[in-house]
Parts: sequence; C-alpha cells; structure tokens
Amino acid sequence: MNAINISPEGETILEVQSLRHQFGRKEDWIDKIGAKLRKSGPRPVVRAINGVDLNVKKGEIFGIAGESGCGKSTLGRIMAGLIKPTEGQIAYHGKPVMRGDKPANLKLQMIFQDSGAALNPRMQVKDLIGEGPLLHGLVKRREMKDFIVNQLEIVGLNADAMTRYPHQFSGGQRQRINIARALALQPDMIICDESIAALDVSIQAQIINLFLDLKDRLDLTYVFISHDLGVLKHIADNLAVMYLGRVVEQGDASEIFANPRHPYTQVLLENVLTLDRRDQQFEPVEGEVPSPLNLPSGCAFNTRCTHAVPACAQVVPALVGDEKHQVACPVMA
Repeated sequence: MNAINISPEGETILEVQSLRHQFGRKEDWIDKIGAKLRKSGPRPVVRAINGVDLNVKKGEIFGIAGESGCGKSTLGRIMAGLIKPTEGQIAYHGKPVMRGDKPANLKLQMIFQDSGAALNPRMQVKDLIGEGPLLHGLVKRREMKDFIVNQLEIVGLNADAMTRYPHQFSGGQRQRINIARALALQPDMIICDESIAALDVSIQAQIINLFLDLKDRLDLTYVFISHDLGVLKHIADNLAVMYLGRVVEQGDASEIFANPRHPYTQVLLENVLTLDRRDQQFEPVEGEVPSPLNLPSGCAFNTRCTHAVPACAQVVPALVGDEKHQVACPVMA
C-alpha cells in the first residue's frame, strides 16, 4: 500500500515505495550438506524492513523513530543508496536510487552516530573534506584551500583544523567535520542516523542548532533518525514511528505528539525525555522484543500490546487515516 501524502506543501524529494529488506548469508554447499544431515530447514533470515512507504518533502525535517533494532538505520542506508533493498524502490527527484549511482549519492549524504569511526584516522581534515569534491570535479585543486576553510567556517571550526587529525578533536568537533565533509559534496538532502546520540547533552544541543541553521542557510532537507523522541519533538515536521521493520504510525509530528494513536507510540511517548528533563529515567516498553528471525503473525506488536484482540495476531494492519495522521492499528484508529 502506498502511503498517503502526509508532508507539508512542496515538492516530493524522496519517495519510498513498498520497501522490504532482509539480511542472510547465502548458503554454500557445506551449509546445504549440513542442513540435510541435521534435517533442518533453510538458513533463517532477518527481515529488517517489512513493507515501508514514505514521502519526504523538500525543506522539511522528516523524523524516523523507534527502539534499537526496529530497522530505522537500515532504512536510512537504503535511502542513501548504501544498501540495495530486497524489494521495492527509492525514488529521488522522481528517479530510482541505485547503489553506486554517483549523481544521486552526491546529493544524498549521510551522517552517522560514531563520529570517529566515520573518519579515516590517518587523514588530515583538509583531505577528509577535500577528497570527495576533488574526485568528483566540484572544486579545482588551486581553489581547494579556500574551499576547505569556508567549509570549516560553515560548521563553526577554525582554519587551523585543516592540518590536524581526527584524534585531536572532541566528539562534537569530529561530528562537525563529518557535517563539513557531507556539505562539501553540495547535497540537498542529509540523512542523520543517530548523529547526536553519542554526544554529551550540551554538545547535542549545539549540533542540533547547527543542523537547523544549515537547513535555513543552504535550503537542506533532513531525514533525522533517532530513538530520542524528545529531540524529534523539537525539530521534526513529520514523523514515522517504526516497530520491527514496519511503520506503525506516521504523519504531522505535532499531531502525533499531541494525539498518539498506536499503542506502541503511546508507550514511547509516556517516556519522552524532553530536552530540559534529562534527569528522568527512561523506562523501556514492557515485554521482550520478538526476534526478527521469527516475527509474530499479524501485528508484530501484538505480543506486547495491552489493547490486543485475537484479530491482531491474524492480520497485518495497514496504515489508515487522513493526510495528517495515519496509524496501523484497527483497534485504536
């Protein structure tokens, strides 16, 4: 089922259609012989994405929320063209995003959680930022120094950072370098995968403010992936809540925060840590998360849901609702 257009007025910049993705190593002849001897079935697969439809509009911040393991990071990597989906497609400006598609991948940049691991420790900052633009002909070598100084200034770093190495910076500074490196390729969309999760709270606020400033200055669009609904409450225009590979609720972020309908979203929002109340203790959703190797039948949340009825274990609910708010729960819709 294709998602209803739920974004603010404007051009659709990214469209996700009927997306599915599973992980599993292909069996070789040794595996097949072993399976026959054990009389076991085929090697199990992890169903990371189970039918996702999304529309992202130009100039918005589209939030994707959910617990660890819900598939949101996998979805982000597929959006960026880093992983080829098992089924479905990603359309960027109306054209399919293919793995290794340089024109699309230049305009679709991704910033990851681990700021240190994303940077080559043996490269100076000037090379980390300048390598991509030089390789793709976006800047001439004689213009490189001024170009890098400008990129550093945009993210709040001084020119003397050019000749330093990643280990000589703090976590927040390294993330600024990652942002500068992404901006150097002149993207119009950035996918942020838990990009502030590993930072101290005070530094998180600084990076969020930087993202917002860059959005206005450079006319950027963001997909902001986070487990922290407190952050998404403050920055997201639209929101998709994921559980075990499916979107269970999506729509206008302010509407979802004011009136969450899916039982999973309701429980998550009961535990939202607002930016000014970080001293509170997060309480996880009750019950064990089912294994993605063996998903429950019907609605995947039915094994943890206090509102579940017998039909919930029989039918996978579709997203229903109006243009501002959709929920995949016939009991609460």
